[in-house]
Amino acid sequence: MNLVPFVMGVTGFTVLDGQPVVDSLFLSMEMYFLNYSDSPPNILIEIARWTAPLMTASGVLMSISKIRGRILQLLRDRCRRRLGVGESEEIPASWK
Repeated sequence: MNLVPFVMGVTGFTVLDGQPVVDSLFLSMEMYFLNYSDSPPNILIEIARWTAPLMTASGVLMSISKIRGRILQLLRDRCRRRLGVGESEEIPASWK
């Protein structure tokens, strides 16, 4: 999903704008990391320019959420071992 703006940018630069493939790859990467500042020559590049930061931010938030879930699971497992609560026993609602 994160690559959709990149593919749209490469397509927009290569097919619709006539740029060489290597330049299209660089210009599309620029949307993510180097602050693409030219005015977009077509609608695909305009859409890619706006969705690239959104996809990056959503990827970061999903990663943070996944890491948080893993940390909470590890803490729950550690608490179960210390308190002697087995896997089949009900855990208190405050741990969820």
